[in-house]
Amino acid sequence: MEQRVVEHLRTVIRERLSEARTVKDIVWLLETAEHMGGTEERRKFVLEVQDRALQLVVSFPHSDVRLLVRTLARLKLRPTPLLQALAFYLSKGPKDASPKEIVSLFHAFHALSFPEPSVLLQLSTAFVEQLSDNTKASLVAACFTGVGQLSWRHCDQLFPMLLEELSEDHFTSMPSVWLDIVWSLAALGKVKQTHLDSVLQPHFYTPLLEDSSLAVPSRQKLLNIITVNDLEFPDGPCFPKEMVESIVQQNYKVPEAGALQRSVREALTQLAPLGRYFLQNPSLPYGLAAGNFCCIYFGLILVLKFQRIRTHLIVLVVLDYKDLTLHSQVPTGVNALRMRLLKHLGYKVLQPFREAYRHTAIWSGHAGYLECLPAPPPEYPRHRRLPSRHFVYAAHMVFG
Repeated sequence: MEQRVVEHLRTVIRERLSEARTVKDIVWLLETAEHMGGTEERRKFVLEVQDRALQLVVSFPHSDVRLLVRTLARLKLRPTPLLQALAFYLSKGPKDASPKEIVSLFHAFHALSFPEPSVLLQLSTAFVEQLSDNTKASLVAACFTGVGQLSWRHCDQLFPMLLEELSEDHFTSMPSVWLDIVWSLAALGKVKQTHLDSVLQPHFYTPLLEDSSLAVPSRQKLLNIITVNDLEFPDGPCFPKEMVESIVQQNYKVPEAGALQRSVREALTQLAPLGRYFLQNPSLPYGLAAGNFCCIYFGLILVLKFQRIRTHLIVLVVLDYKDLTLHSQVPTGVNALRMRLLKHLGYKVLQPFREAYRHTAIWSGHAGYLECLPAPPPEYPRHRRLPSRHFVYAAHMVFG
């Protein structure tokens, strides 16, 4: 009886779908989709709702367009035709959008991986126009985080205004917020030596590291900022080496390997014995050996034993493309910063596309997407465990 009632309700909803008139109707229908039967039925229903929304979007006021964008982001739906239509109307100006709404739209477009330049330009301009002395510092910081996640650089208006507002004096009572801001500036490549100096002072970072509720994320962000300071600002003062080692030791955590990393690791263990020539997740300088990649050191002489070549070390950095980009076309946020810092340290980063991974293939085929970039072996003493400046993708040599 109950099942028949449910099926009847589903049938009625589908038949009356064309009666949807407002954005509230569309939002309700999208939220109801999970109750509309099996996977195929739900998918078909969502497509029908999206088509109906596309028909109605021309009649929606700007506030409803913004609500629909946020709803799609919340429900993790990315219908390209509908998003293009919504972006078209938003690009005409956010009209009465408040600064808080503008910031939520930045985050929504990041979640949707839809950084439409014309829309971001309008949102940035509207945000700058509404900035005042009464604007909350946390809202300005959230805006900075949003544009940082989108890798959006509106240098003509938005950044000069934000940099003027984001002074250390505004955040004396909120050191964690200031740390986030400086880290975001570092991720965007907009940080200055004065910003770094304000964070890398014992009186600033000591309370943060001692706060148990903030310790882990704060340590990682602080390590990133220290790395930027030492590698990208060599003329400035270097952070004490012993303090870096202490923070790395407290913060180090072996990341859980995903299917892609396990596949590559399985392939390489066929060639180099684990432990002696093949190290899993070795820690890199400044604690960078964490997150969505694994590093492998092994003696090339074992792989190319029939060639007369001196032994040297190779580092292989494997990143899962889906996790790396967070569903974006380019690396964003912490991933973009991590890749930049790895390159400063002399590594090259391989970004295999997730769809190239074939879980059902034999182990030698799992890593078939890797390519060979041969380089002359550098002159490293045998006892050194530093990565080669000439990074080699060994898979082609390995799998022939």
